[in-house]
Amino acid sequence: MLISPMLILKQTWDMYQNNWRKFIPYIILLAIPTVAVQLVASGSLFMDYIIPSSSLVNDLVTLVVFIVSIVFSIWVSISVVTMTSKLLDKESDNHWKDELGKTTKYIIPVILASLLSGLIIMVGTILLIIPGIIFAGWYIFVYYEIVLNDKKVVESLSSSKKLVKGRWWAIIWRLIIIGLVLFIISAIYNIIVGGVLAIFTSTNGIIFYTILSISTAAFSAIITPYSVGAMVILYKDTKTNPVLNQASISTPNRPKINE
Repeated sequence: MLISPMLILKQTWDMYQNNWRKFIPYIILLAIPTVAVQLVASGSLFMDYIIPSSSLVNDLVTLVVFIVSIVFSIWVSISVVTMTSKLLDKESDNHWKDELGKTTKYIIPVILASLLSGLIIMVGTILLIIPGIIFAGWYIFVYYEIVLNDKKVVESLSSSKKLVKGRWWAIIWRLIIIGLVLFIISAIYNIIVGGVLAIFTSTNGIIFYTILSISTAAFSAIITPYSVGAMVILYKDTKTNPVLNQASISTPNRPKINE
């Protein structure tokens, strides 16, 4: 039987609480691209207002910064996955710079696998909604199969499907509960921060939007190691508790009866 969602949350919290200092560099790195995008977007809106003719240039700059930020965030997230795995396995973890250097090889495979699985899910959703949902569950561990199990792009899809097949709903409802808990925490944070900012920046919408976006990005970066830890725990538990193949279970030979 797979680990319960409450136990996943508890083990993740214990891991995060005991190693929070090690996550600080990753939290800062995760916040940088999101903050950069928000600042560039806000600057673009301001420039469009001051110089309307500059809108095309501003949009191109925002797009470039957005793409670079996504790639950078994927790179840092991969390093968080590998470090979290080492912490859970009680292995010696690398310095964050060394961890980043060792995970560069996974950036392109992870992007390609994400695009491929996303395309399959999208096609399944367009044809019929149900297949898209099923595919999304099958490929939930593609990312981790590449980073933690050194699988190739196409191979990661099939291996993720094998891990999930036969217990699709058991894995999905665990992810739903974990996601719901994190969503509630984030919503409470946004409500509190948004309410405070509304009091002090009620006369300037751009300032309100910029500060709220930056604070949300910072909070998202803080809880990212926690959400990654929960996924890694579930992935490892799924790997150590494979689905039994009924066809491979040998049955005792029936005794022969002399007629």
